[in-house]
Amino acid sequence: FIQSEAAIRSEHEVEHFVFPAHGTEKPSGGHVELRPLWDQASPHRRILVTGGASCPDGIIQQVICRINRLLPADSLRPIEAVLGSIQP
Repeated sequence: FIQSEAAIRSEHEVEHFVFPAHGTEKPSGGHVELRPLWDQASPHRRILVTGGASCPDGIIQQVICRINRLLPADSLRPIEAVLGSIQP
Protein backbone atom coordinates (compact mmCIF):
# COMPACT_ATOMS: atom_id res chain seq x y z
CA PHE A 1 0.00 0.00 0.00
CA ILE A 2 1.43 3.38 -1.01
CA GLN A 3 0.08 6.91 -0.66
CA SER A 4 1.45 8.40 -3.88
CA GLU A 5 4.07 8.04 -6.59
CA ALA A 6 6.59 9.63 -4.21
CA ALA A 7 6.68 6.31 -2.30
CA ILE A 8 8.20 4.65 -5.38
CA ARG A 9 11.82 5.61 -4.90
CA SER A 10 13.16 3.20 -7.54
CA GLU A 11 12.50 -0.30 -8.82
CA HIS A 12 14.61 -1.45 -5.88
CA GLU A 13 12.93 0.58 -3.16
CA VAL A 14 9.29 1.37 -2.41
CA GLU A 15 7.95 2.76 0.86
CA HIS A 16 5.19 0.22 1.57
CA PHE A 17 2.68 0.85 4.37
CA VAL A 18 1.87 -2.34 6.28
CA PHE A 19 -1.54 -2.32 7.92
CA PRO A 20 -1.66 -3.82 11.42
CA ALA A 21 -3.04 -7.35 11.67
CA HIS A 22 -6.47 -7.47 13.29
CA GLY A 23 -6.14 -7.47 17.07
CA THR A 24 -2.36 -6.93 17.15
CA GLU A 25 -2.11 -3.15 17.20
CA LYS A 26 -4.40 -0.21 17.68
CA PRO A 27 -6.34 0.65 14.50
CA SER A 28 -4.20 3.70 13.82
CA GLY A 29 -1.04 1.55 13.99
CA GLY A 30 0.91 0.08 11.16
CA HIS A 31 4.37 0.84 9.88
CA VAL A 32 6.33 1.57 6.72
CA GLU A 33 8.76 -0.94 5.23
CA LEU A 34 11.15 -0.51 2.32
CA ARG A 35 10.52 -3.24 -0.25
CA PRO A 36 11.47 -3.82 -3.88
CA LEU A 37 8.84 -2.87 -6.45
CA TRP A 38 9.04 -6.40 -7.91
CA ASP A 39 11.10 -9.57 -7.69
CA GLN A 40 14.31 -8.77 -9.58
CA ALA A 41 14.80 -12.45 -10.49
CA SER A 42 11.47 -12.65 -12.32
CA PRO A 43 11.61 -12.09 -16.09
CA HIS A 44 7.96 -10.93 -16.03
CA ARG A 45 7.05 -7.78 -14.20
CA ARG A 46 3.40 -7.38 -13.42
CA ILE A 47 1.88 -4.86 -11.10
CA LEU A 48 -1.75 -4.53 -10.10
CA VAL A 49 -2.76 -0.95 -9.39
CA THR A 50 -5.99 -0.39 -7.47
CA GLY A 51 -7.54 2.57 -5.74
CA GLY A 52 -10.56 3.04 -3.54
CA ALA A 53 -13.43 5.42 -4.14
CA SER A 54 -11.69 8.16 -2.15
CA CYS A 55 -8.49 7.91 -4.22
CA PRO A 56 -8.37 10.60 -6.91
CA ASP A 57 -7.85 9.33 -10.46
CA GLY A 58 -4.93 11.74 -10.78
CA ILE A 59 -2.96 9.94 -8.07
CA ILE A 60 -3.50 6.59 -9.78
CA GLN A 61 -2.32 8.09 -13.08
CA GLN A 62 0.78 9.56 -11.40
CA VAL A 63 1.65 6.14 -9.93
CA ILE A 64 1.25 4.48 -13.33
CA CYS A 65 3.44 7.14 -14.97
CA ARG A 66 6.12 6.72 -12.29
CA ILE A 67 6.18 2.95 -12.78
CA ASN A 68 6.30 3.33 -16.57
CA ARG A 69 9.34 5.62 -16.27
CA LEU A 70 11.20 2.79 -14.49
CA LEU A 71 10.69 0.38 -17.40
CA PRO A 72 12.31 0.32 -20.84
CA ALA A 73 9.98 2.09 -23.28
CA ASP A 74 10.02 -0.85 -25.71
CA SER A 75 8.64 -3.14 -22.99
CA LEU A 76 5.43 -1.13 -22.50
CA ARG A 77 2.26 -2.25 -24.28
CA PRO A 78 -0.81 -0.19 -25.12
CA ILE A 79 -3.90 -0.89 -23.02
CA GLU A 80 -5.64 -2.45 -26.04
CA ALA A 81 -2.89 -5.09 -26.29
CA VAL A 82 -3.09 -5.83 -22.57
CA LEU A 83 -6.88 -6.15 -22.61
CA GLY A 84 -6.72 -8.28 -25.76
CA SER A 85 -4.43 -10.78 -24.05
CA ILE A 86 -6.86 -11.38 -21.17
CA GLN A 87 -8.83 -14.58 -21.52
CA PRO A 88 -12.57 -14.14 -20.69
